[in-house]
Amino acid sequence: NYSRLESVEEKRNTRKAVVFVLLSLIIVVFLATNGLSLITKVINFASSFKKGPQTLDLLDKTPPSPPFLQSIPDAINISPFEITGRVEPGNTVVISFNGIEEEIQTDENGNFSTKFELIKGENTFFAYTKNPAGNRSQQTKKYVLVFDNESPEIKITEPSDGKSYYGVKQKNITIRGTTEIDSSITINDRIATVNGDGGFSLNYSLSNGENNLKIKAVDKAGNEKEINLKLFFSE
Repeated sequence: NYSRLESVEEKRNTRKAVVFVLLSLIIVVFLATNGLSLITKVINFASSFKKGPQTLDLLDKTPPSPPFLQSIPDAINISPFEITGRVEPGNTVVISFNGIEEEIQTDENGNFSTKFELIKGENTFFAYTKNPAGNRSQQTKKYVLVFDNESPEIKITEPSDGKSYYGVKQKNITIRGTTEIDSSITINDRIATVNGDGGFSLNYSLSNGENNLKIKAVDKAGNEKEINLKLFFSE
C-alpha cells in the first residue's frame, strides 16, 4: 500500500512538473515574440508621462514673435481704417486701439485683417501676439494715426488777385502764401517751397496777357483744396 501511494504521488508530481515546464515554455515564447515590444511600450509611456509636463512647462514659457503690420500711414482722411498683417500660424492677435483691446483670429496661414472707426485727430494703437498657451509677445511700436477729413486752407499773401504788371522788369514775380503745416503746394503743377510753419513761395515768370494760376494744396491725410489766382502782364 505504501508503495502504491508513493507511485501515485510520484505521478502527480511528474504531471505538475510537466505543466510547469509547458507554462514556462509558453511564457518564454510569448516574451520572445511580443513581450519585448510590450515592455518597450510600457517604458516609453512611463518616460513620456514623466517628461511630458516638464516639456509643456518649457513651451509655456516661450513667447511668440510680435505681429507684423502692413505699412501704417501718418494720417488718413477716411474711416474706418483697416489694419492687416500676419503672425505665426495658430496664434491670435490682440490690438489695443485707443485704449480698447480687441482679439483677432487669424487664418490658417497666420494672416489677419480688421477695421477700426477713427476719431478726429490722433488715434493710437499697438499690437501683440498671443499663443494657445496664453503667452504674450512683445508689443509692436506705438502707432499714432491722425484722422483728418477737412481740406487744408490756402491764403495768398502776395500778389493780390487781379493784379497787373508792366514791363520786362516785372515779368518775374514771387508768389507767397500760407497753408496747413506739412501740406504740399503746387502752382500750375510746379512744386512750391513750403517751410515748417506752412509758409510757401514760388518764383513765377508771367506770360504776356492774362495769367490764370491754379494753386493746389494737399495735406498729410490726402485732403485737397484748390484756388485760382488771375494776374495780368503787359510788356
